[in-house]
Amino acid sequence: TGQDVFFRGGEYDPGSRGGQELIAHELTHVVQQGGASQIQRQLTDDPTPGQIEKMEEKGGALIQPKFHSISQTQTSTIQRAYLEIKSNNVDVVSDPSQPSTTVVKVIPINTRVVITQGGVNQGGTEWVKIRVTTGSDMGVEGWVSKAQLENRPETTQVTMQTAKELFTELAGATFETSSGAQSPIPFHYPVDGCYDRAHVMAQLLTEKGYASEKVFAISQNSTRWGGPPDPGLRVPTDYAGDNRSAGQQPAVQWWYHVAPIIKVRNDKGEVTEMVIDPSMTNQPITIDQWTGMMSSETFNRMTVPDIQKLLQENQKKNPSARLQELYPTDQPLTYTTDRNLYWPLGPTDSANPTKAEAEAKHTGNIPRMDYYSRLAMVHELAAAIRRELRATPINVGNIVNAINTAPPIARQELWNQFPVLHQEIQTALPNSGDMNLVENAVNKP
Repeated sequence: TGQDVFFRGGEYDPGSRGGQELIAHELTHVVQQGGASQIQRQLTDDPTPGQIEKMEEKGGALIQPKFHSISQTQTSTIQRAYLEIKSNNVDVVSDPSQPSTTVVKVIPINTRVVITQGGVNQGGTEWVKIRVTTGSDMGVEGWVSKAQLENRPETTQVTMQTAKELFTELAGATFETSSGAQSPIPFHYPVDGCYDRAHVMAQLLTEKGYASEKVFAISQNSTRWGGPPDPGLRVPTDYAGDNRSAGQQPAVQWWYHVAPIIKVRNDKGEVTEMVIDPSMTNQPITIDQWTGMMSSETFNRMTVPDIQKLLQENQKKNPSARLQELYPTDQPLTYTTDRNLYWPLGPTDSANPTKAEAEAKHTGNIPRMDYYSRLAMVHELAAAIRRELRATPINVGNIVNAINTAPPIARQELWNQFPVLHQEIQTALPNSGDMNLVENAVNKP
């Protein structure tokens, strides 16, 4: 809490890759989230282990997150393929074990699906539970005969129109929380979590039958053992935290950032890698546009073998260095990787990690993403107020309405998380009556 970093028993292990990753993230957020301790004390309904910003634990007891995967696909699917309905007008039923089962939906041929449960034999037929992943029936769930499914190769290139549609779907997608509920992917908490947002999006693209990779951007001004990272990536955004002075532009800062990419083909047959990153933009953009939003410097595009050679050479010079210290500080760099690489590439990492390896990391970070999804509600309210404060004239009613319609946790935590914004509102609204309206809205039960 505050400027201190605490580790649970066995977590502090600077000699291991996982320990280095944890330390790097902890130090990053000590710097970036000066006001996080209040919400951690407030959000005690779901205490979780391993948080970057620690929540108070009820009596020291920890609730372990349940096992989770975005899609619990069976062996009938493979990573680089997807499942498709091979017959027309296939009944999706609610319970194949019941003679008079309800037909949930009749779906057409070529509908893309993912298996969520399998291996039920009834009446000589093997049934599997599926979820539709694309089209107008997206989200429909039920049981179909396994014989109606067929593997298809992934779509490796899409049109720009399809890319935009996929972007919109992913921007509104959800993830399964520790409690089994669905929560929006916290794009509006850009301070941290890019690694897991990118993972969830990449796996959703896989479910939909679209090939993807990931792109990493790395930039840091210095690395100091025992001190916080000195990030070189900066993105102005109203959704940023409040670690700034009054009047200073809100922005997030990172030493690395990651997002999924897909290949987009234009009318001339030219193919471009496009980044899907709803935390930064509202449409697919090129890698150069993406890096240009984070730094005005020229990024050095490197291959995975070249990156690992560089990291290995630096590791020989400094065997005890953590991962971040192995990356250079003289020039920003970017590289593309397999969709299943979760963290920035390490000197001995596999260039082709498995889906199971990525899912294991995601599972460990679900409690953290639960927490970030709550913080995102507060940041969304702050962003709405920041936009109104730039208006001429300022409409107090718009600010009050934004507060009144926000989730209770956003109102309760607004001043705790955004004390500088509180000062800016007071300055912008010198009329005590206007400020009272705002305070009353924030403090309402």
